[in-house]
Parts: sequence; C-alpha cells; structure tokens
Amino acid sequence: MEVYEILARTLERSNEGVELTRRWRVKAAAGTSISQIEQAPGIPRPGTAHPDYRGALLAELSVRQIEGEPELWEVEARYSTDAGKQLYDHPALKPPEVSITFSRSTRAIAYDITGKPISNSAGDPFSDPVEIDDSRPSIVIRRNFLYFNFPLALQYKDAVNSDGFLGFAPGELKIMRISAQKRRDEDKGYEWWEVEVEMEGRPTPSGLNIAPGDPQPEGWDVIVVDQGRYRLSGGSKVPIVDAHGKPVQHDVRLNGSGDALPDNAPPSATVWRVFRVYRRLPFSGLGLL
Repeated sequence: MEVYEILARTLERSNEGVELTRRWRVKAAAGTSISQIEQAPGIPRPGTAHPDYRGALLAELSVRQIEGEPELWEVEARYSTDAGKQLYDHPALKPPEVSITFSRSTRAIAYDITGKPISNSAGDPFSDPVEIDDSRPSIVIRRNFLYFNFPLALQYKDAVNSDGFLGFAPGELKIMRISAQKRRDEDKGYEWWEVEVEMEGRPTPSGLNIAPGDPQPEGWDVIVVDQGRYRLSGGSKVPIVDAHGKPVQHDVRLNGSGDALPDNAPPSATVWRVFRVYRRLPFSGLGLL
C-alpha cells in the first residue's frame, strides 16, 4: 500500500475558529476495503493534532475511491480548533513520553577493534564463534490516543522500520512490544487509550564480505556464515571431502557461490549470507511522535 500526501493544505479562519484540511492519495490492491484505507499507515487518527496547527484536532475523515480507478483512493481530513477547544485538557492531547535504556546482548565477531582477525595461531577461525557484549538501546514510547487501532497494531507487530526514525537508519529498529489500556475520567467523561510501544535498536554491521546477490545487511537482517558439508558441482550437490578423499565431518566455509574455500583461506575471506526476515513498515505511520 502506497500513501502520499497531496500538497494542497487549506486554512479557513472565522469567528468560530480555524478549520484546516489535508488530502492523501492511496494506492492499494484492487479489493482493499474502505476500512483498510482509513487505517493505512500515514493517515492520521481521530483526535490527532494538525502538524502545523497544534490547537486544531482531526474532526472528520472522509475516504472515497476514485471513479474508474480500482486501485486509487483519496482521503481528506478536516481539522478544527472547535474540536480542540472541546478537548483542550483531554489526556489524548498530552505529548508523548520517550524513555531509552541499554540492555545487555551479545554478538559474534570476526575481527577485534584493531582489525585483527579472531583466529588461532595457525590463522584458522575458531569452530565456535567468539561473542562479545553488544548492549542495545531499548526505546519505549508512551502516548495517549482517543482510539486504539488494533488492526494497525497487528500489522506492525515484529515489524522493522523502513524509514529513518529517532536517528536510526532503515532496518535498525524493531517493534518488540505493543500494549494498550483503556482509561476513563469519570468526572469529565473523557475516555482514552494509553498505548506503549517498545522498540529495540540493532546497528547495521559493516566490513562483511557478502555473498553475491544478497542485499547489503541492515540491523535486523539475519546474517550467517556461508558454510556447510556440501558444494555445488555441475548444478548438483556433492559432499566436500578432506585430504584423504573422505566426506568432511564438520562444516566448511563456502565462497558465496556454492564452492568450498581453501582450508588455509584467511578469516577475511569468510563469506556471509544475508536474509531479510522481518517486514518493513514506516514507523512514522504509527503516529507516536
């Protein structure tokens, strides 16, 4: 689903207050429901403030399918300061709270901080990877909403950012937890949802020898050494044999194209495979900040 704002914002001022509008064009697969369009990432939620006029809240949202275009939709949002006056002290207008802590984790390394390969005295890499501490930032964002968008939460669970967010490059932040609790102020009759989203950051590795055809790694990609006990020969898999012609009993490093590396290949020749296993979504579409 593609969402982009049409640069046609309007503002009207009267004795009753200020009204503003914004419009979006949404491209989605034919058959997408109108409710899915309404909840698309990037479309504002009821009660959220206008980005240029914080005193005006989203009062109305209209969705229409463009005639003759089964994949194109147009969304229009109307913001009003009148809605803002009615809710000026509503908990949903409180700014978000952001906290950051570093939690302990580990990662395997092939080189030390000076660039020296992690290997034995003969220059061979150790059979068990050497791991070091790799503390990662854990970010918790707390924000109140008038409504909790459960379909959106399902869409974003375990997702990785496709956009830059909080200083992290795409692919470096992952949703770890989403929680929501409905609240009510009996005296004022206000109802709202307390939403808490936890993310964990993982930096993008650098200096790795990546197998041909694999993407350049990003933080939450799965990265593993290209190794095994078979190699490709004429399009078929055949066992890798040792100096005596017997099948090896341990994994052997491969060259990224299905053939075995020489036994004396240095650690720097190690090839890594990259697998993109988490879906990527724009974290800006969550409306947290």
